[in-house]
Amino acid sequence: MPWLRRHLDMLIALVLTAVGQIEVWSGLVVGGPRVADALAIAAGTMAVAWRRRYPTGAVIGACGAMALQALLGVNSNSAFAPLFAAFLAIGTAGYLVRRPVLPLACALVLIWCAVAVSGGGVPAEAGTLVNLIEGFVYAGILVVMSWLVGRGFAVGRLQSELSAERATAAAARERLWIARDVHDIVAHSISVMALHAGGARRLLHPDQQDAREALELVEQTGRDALVEISQVLDAIRDPEGRPPQRLSLSSVEELFAPVRAAGLTTSVHVEGRTEPLPPAVDQAVVRILQEAVTNVLRHSDARSLDARLCYGPGQMRVEVTDDGTPRDAGGTVGHGLVGMRERAKMVGGSIDAGPLPGRGYRVTAVLPLTGEVL
Repeated sequence: MPWLRRHLDMLIALVLTAVGQIEVWSGLVVGGPRVADALAIAAGTMAVAWRRRYPTGAVIGACGAMALQALLGVNSNSAFAPLFAAFLAIGTAGYLVRRPVLPLACALVLIWCAVAVSGGGVPAEAGTLVNLIEGFVYAGILVVMSWLVGRGFAVGRLQSELSAERATAAAARERLWIARDVHDIVAHSISVMALHAGGARRLLHPDQQDAREALELVEQTGRDALVEISQVLDAIRDPEGRPPQRLSLSSVEELFAPVRAAGLTTSVHVEGRTEPLPPAVDQAVVRILQEAVTNVLRHSDARSLDARLCYGPGQMRVEVTDDGTPRDAGGTVGHGLVGMRERAKMVGGSIDAGPLPGRGYRVTAVLPLTGEVL
């Protein structure tokens, strides 16, 4: 709960103050006038409310109140709340302060002052002096232990941050490695294919119009792929920069150019009230359509392809249906379908794909219009 996190320190301080006042007015606190004891204890316990904002100040306030209680004649062993407040402030300072030795020194000085005052100053009797030294040692151990607990958490936090930075650096190196390989291998191969397609097109006779159009499509598809690869590589190299430009659903007809060039009859139907889609959903629809069309070309002997985009209340339904039969079982359940499911899942949607009775195959995607990437 955000409200509880913001006011947690104040709630702890109020609880400790209430406990301290109960200890004073119920007679559990031994020594000193009650009103003065109550005020001194309240000052020490309320210092906890500022332990994160002013950690060193909270240590001085809580431990200074302990010294004040000793001046008033309060037996430190009879009050729980101010002791807990002091040790909590010391531990928090050890965790938060960049130079934690300063709050540790302040705590030791103030607590030892309280021990010295409660012991009546420097005594003459050897036995009492031994007791006083034991009190110094005992109080010092408690203060240092509280401080070390805070420092231990601080070291753990630093180690976690260092591990996160190392993971980020490793991911950056991996992104650059992938970008280099994609550029050197994939982009180069596509570029060569586009160049050869253009060269083959120029060798055709004027009456070979169908072949010319097919090669033009191959050449243009290769060039478009190079542009998209370049945009993706820019995003990989600079993840904090602008996202790569994407295809828009408004140009969805372009996705069916390859199947039309292959001789398939295609149709696109839009149902419902069209409205602008959130960018994440728009991109998911385009990529799902793109992959579904590619699967038909690769793995089916279909002759026709039908796509339906149905705008409904709060969701978008995409259906791609063909009249063919898969040429191989692996094509229908391979990486393409996995990729479509991952695309849909990213925006909180789902994919259903499978053969139809007799002939045909259908891919159905249902995507919510929230636009939230999960």
